[in-house]
Amino acid sequence: MASAPEIALVVLNWNGADLMRVHLPAVVEAARRAPVDTRVYVIDNASEDDSRAVIASFEEVQLVAFDDNRKLHAYNEAVRRIQCTAFMMLNNDVSPATDVVGPMWEAMCADPSVFAVGGEVIDTASGEVDSGPTGARWERQWILEPTALAGATEPINVAYVSGGAGLYRRDMFLKLGGFWDALPGLYWEDVELGLRAWLHGWRSVFHPDVRFDHASGSTVRRSLNPYLREFRTYQNVRLTHWALLLDGADLRDYLVGELRRSLRKPYYYATVLTLARWLRVVGRRRRALRASCGPVRVADLQARWNGADAVRTTAPSAPGAATS
Repeated sequence: MASAPEIALVVLNWNGADLMRVHLPAVVEAARRAPVDTRVYVIDNASEDDSRAVIASFEEVQLVAFDDNRKLHAYNEAVRRIQCTAFMMLNNDVSPATDVVGPMWEAMCADPSVFAVGGEVIDTASGEVDSGPTGARWERQWILEPTALAGATEPINVAYVSGGAGLYRRDMFLKLGGFWDALPGLYWEDVELGLRAWLHGWRSVFHPDVRFDHASGSTVRRSLNPYLREFRTYQNVRLTHWALLLDGADLRDYLVGELRRSLRKPYYYATVLTLARWLRVVGRRRRALRASCGPVRVADLQARWNGADAVRTTAPSAPGAATS
């Protein structure tokens, strides 16, 4: 039986046969050029097109098949099945540069507290940065700025790494329980995961020398219409704040801000009612996180990711053996 690879490049797919024909060759090439044993997997969420035929045409690629569309949450089960030390999440509309694995692996090996490493994600249509050097500041809610940290010359801490183009440490991902399956939408799952990792003291890092080309929105447009996408994002953002603001003063500060935001946008009142059915789940989540992490404040998180910007880029050993 073949030994487990150090790294798994894991592409998430649903009805994206045309996208994989374009982007999967770059993923395979990145695996071939990796400095450590790296293999390619595709999660297929019950595609109804010829996705599985496309996957089968690449003999280096292994299929992880599901009989329903689990969206990003499919990673939770897939990562349990795939034996490796670290895995890279890749949307099916993303082409990694051929040399991405080495720098990301070095940054992860450099510090055992590094949970995830990301790079610059470039919109191929506009040439602009989609994500990567993303800053997060607190203004009675988390405000994300996609290019706030642009210009960094060394790996630097960030609040989270993109769930469409990032390298994650498998054992930490599994200890966190993966993506929170209570979130109903298709945005902010990776933000919630990154913030939750920081609650545990685990770092997310942006590497400025790593690039991914992204046919931005190609996958999401097939899954949700723009109005439903905005609605789901609204839900995910609120549930994330309610669950992860573990300090009571921070939660009160957020709720005051939410009230003021709602005065400017009265339709929020109706929308927030849709979240009522998740309140019990959110309450359990908060209690569990407070028990394991303590009442961590927003200021504590900011101090953690502002405390040591640079990351060593060499290390004497890998971040542990592959585990089940």
